Amino acid sequence: MVKKVKPIVIRPKSESEWLELRSKTIGASEVITVCGLNPWKSPYELWLEKTGRKAPDEVNDSMIRGKIYEAPLVDFWAIKTGHRPIKGSQKDILYIDRNKPYLSCTPDRFFIHASTGKKWLCEVKNPDNRRIEEAEQSWIMQLHWQMGITGIHEGLLLWDYPQRGVYFMEQEFTFNKELYLMMEEIVDEFWNENILKDIEPEMTVGSDVLYKYPEQEVGLSVEANDSLTEKYGTMLSLQESISTDTSQLDKLKDEVKLFMLNAESVKYEGKTLFTWKANKNKSRIFKIIK
Repeated sequence: MVKKVKPIVIRPKSESEWLELRSKTIGASEVITVCGLNPWKSPYELWLEKTGRKAPDEVNDSMIRGKIYEAPLVDFWAIKTGHRPIKGSQKDILYIDRNKPYLSCTPDRFFIHASTGKKWLCEVKNPDNRRIEEAEQSWIMQLHWQMGITGIHEGLLLWDYPQRGVYFMEQEFTFNKELYLMMEEIVDEFWNENILKDIEPEMTVGSDVLYKYPEQEVGLSVEANDSLTEKYGTMLSLQESISTDTSQLDKLKDEVKLFMLNAESVKYEGKTLFTWKANKNKSRIFKIIK
């Protein structure tokens, strides 16, 4: 196997400089978005950000909390396992693929493995007090993205586990080249087609529609097909249920919104099934009509 060319390593002088450099690449967290596995952001929204049509999201409480809790978790983990975090590796250092400079990553940590004595990658996660037994697929993909770009082919996922006597979970990985190449291929297409050629990607969730059509076209109605009428019946039942799990209903709402686009209503044989109209604050409100 041909040895991978060492990446470009940039040590920004400030967070703002790091953010500016990162905005011109696809990092590990953004790979998950491009692959359609980020529940909080779609590829369409990322495209809007990368092409300057939308400002990037501001730092939220979850991000701040993750940063604060990361250091003590790593310190405790190091004491319990004997692994040795490399001093200074926790800083926002940007690693950029030398052959494809739109591929980047900023690992959380490098460390010396207690058993092998080799330099490993460490990706730290804070699952918001959820008891996660096995590493989530999106985490695994992020770690492999970092391994592929840095050339460090052993990595570990570390996450907080809110149970007395346990405190953290860890899972080790060896580089899976096929997984990395699969992600790289998807990112290549997104960057070269959607970013450089400015081709609009497919909208996949209801929030994407709002970015393109913040207001409905007054008076525009679309006719429901058989599939949508079936969804309508299911949605009525779900809306009347007492379940606190709204994921299925939310998914169906997204599907209807993607069907409606800028229409203000969906009808079937003269009966209105759904409306999606702007209120006095110019926010489109989606309703299921009984």
